[in-house]
Amino acid sequence: MTVFSTHIHIPAPAALAWDILANNVQAWPDWTQSMTSIRALDPGPMRNGARFVVKQPKLPEAVMTVVDWEPTSRFSWRSEGRLLWAMADHAITPVEDKGCTLVLRLKFHGPLSGIAGRWMASLVQRYLQMEAEGLRAECVRQSAGQPRPNQHPASETENAQVSA
Repeated sequence: MTVFSTHIHIPAPAALAWDILANNVQAWPDWTQSMTSIRALDPGPMRNGARFVVKQPKLPEAVMTVVDWEPTSRFSWRSEGRLLWAMADHAITPVEDKGCTLVLRLKFHGPLSGIAGRWMASLVQRYLQMEAEGLRAECVRQSAGQPRPNQHPASETENAQVSA
């Protein structure tokens, strides 16, 4: 088994970080360059057994299945192959009066885990860091009520239509 991990402090409430991280995974490509697309295969909210097709730059598509779901604090999803499978853990822990901490962990399992871990080490660590930094930036942006970069604020008419 080969394990990679990173952690980062997020100066925003844990509830906001969790909402961005776990309640709308299909939006991850909007805030991290480590993801090209995420598409749900099953209708409904994130939960144990939910499946997603995940596409990342430089990697083949993977079907990720949620195998551990603890609402508001952590989830893990897994991709499986005959000789190599990966488990990605995502955990958010509140820090009293100081936001929260995000811990990301990716574990390779199977007969090819050692080879894959050595071959992909730099890319995996870079993607974990991109995801962590992207989530932090998105939480800060949303906490401040700022529009996403490269997006224009909605006009008053659009705001009225959205809130109606």
